[in-house]
Parts: sequence; structure tokens; C-alpha cells
Amino acid sequence: MDDTWIATRVKTELLASRGVSGLALNVETTDGVASLTGELGSQSELDKAVQVARGVDGVVRVDTSGIRISADADR
Repeated sequence: MDDTWIATRVKTELLASRGVSGLALNVETTDGVASLTGELGSQSELDKAVQVARGVDGVVRVDTSGIRISADADR
């Protein structure tokens, strides 16, 4: 599956999901690894983002090392 398609699909799913601010996240995909970057307001938001990304066909792993959790994050 094409990495660009996977990244677009992950971003679309994040934007459509409740419980996570899809606007606060950027998505890049390389060899099926979806790398999420940005700032979220809680661990539960991060957990939801990972759950959503894992549910997209073609995602083999989700890298969240680029996400920062901040209580002051804009949502």
C-alpha cells in the first residue's frame, strides 16, 4: 500500500474521531510506519490517536515519539 495514501487515511480518520484533536497532529508514513507529531492535551488523547492510526489498513506500527502532551494544548 502507498505510504502517501496511508498517511492521508490516518489524518482523515483522526479528523473524524471524537476524543482526539486531529488538527493538532501531523502524520507522515514510511514503509507503513505512521509517525505522529504534534501536541495533545492528555494521555487519553494520545491513546485514542494510536488506536485510530492502528485501525487504518497498511499501518504496521505507530510512532508517537514526536508527540508532546501538554495541558495547555489547543484543542
